[in-house]
Amino acid sequence: MEKKNRIKVLLTLLLLFVSITGYAKPEKYVIVFMNCQSIKFGKHKMHQGSVVVDDLEIKWTSSRQRIIVKNSNTQEEYKIDSYRIGDKNAKSLKDIIEKNLYSSKEDNRVLIRDEHLGKRGSSQSSHYSNYDYLLMDSLLFECFDHAKGNMRTEAVWNSKDGTPIVTPVNKTPDGKFYVITPTIFKKEKPQDVKLTIREVNDEQNWTNRVYKDISIIYIPNIRGKKKK
Repeated sequence: MEKKNRIKVLLTLLLLFVSITGYAKPEKYVIVFMNCQSIKFGKHKMHQGSVVVDDLEIKWTSSRQRIIVKNSNTQEEYKIDSYRIGDKNAKSLKDIIEKNLYSSKEDNRVLIRDEHLGKRGSSQSSHYSNYDYLLMDSLLFECFDHAKGNMRTEAVWNSKDGTPIVTPVNKTPDGKFYVITPTIFKKEKPQDVKLTIREVNDEQNWTNRVYKDISIIYIPNIRGKKKK
């Protein structure tokens, strides 16, 4: 009888340990987007639409791979770029999510606070120049409301041979963000660039460099659209 009681106590303690430490079945995720043909999870190649568990090692083959996964239980989505993982010692989805090495839908927006504004409303480079921005579909950089009159916005960057390339920049419908898309490359092959965004007012004959030398890392989209 005493032996049975000990066994019950041990089983209770074991169950308590499991609940506290989080030892449970691996979480399942659906790969709703992948910008390449396949990525190896564990021993198997997975594709857009595949279901994976979060304890499998992800074997990236490039620093330009991106996946978006959806948790099968919570329906929460996580955008994961191999470029951001680097040497962070995060091998599985579980590692990546626990270490916050993922992005959300709002992470393509660059917001500028008042303390990061210089003269004439241009942003101070210390706020953004030490960060790499990953461009696949679009990036949004906050606009400023100081400009008046007939104004246009341009993106400026240098091609590989050093030639300055100037491209018009559109804004979001509410006028709050500059929209940077791969169309800035025009007929040039998409590449990593240092990008400057400037406002030009021909009537008042002035140019305002709002963002200087933004580090843009181009992430190719080979696969196409996200799976619904």
